[in-house]
Amino acid sequence: MSTLLAQLKDPKASWFRFKIGLAVFAVAVAMMMLTDKPEGAVKWAILITLTIGFVTAMSGYLGIFLQRISRFKEIKQRTRAPRK
Repeated sequence: MSTLLAQLKDPKASWFRFKIGLAVFAVAVAMMMLTDKPEGAVKWAILITLTIGFVTAMSGYLGIFLQRISRFKEIKQRTRAPRK
């Protein structure tokens, strides 16, 4: 579990994962737009590609979000620290 959180808090890896997921999602949307009425295997391939792109992009976004939240937490702790 701690390894997963460490991977999510790496901003460069999260940004890369977000961009890859967004690109896969965009390819699936383009496939959907280019096919007139997808049936059978084509429809399922598009839906699976959309889902994979969405999940990948959201996992990257979650990492970016966690990184920003942890920064706010650090700033808040610094401002509340007693000064001597």
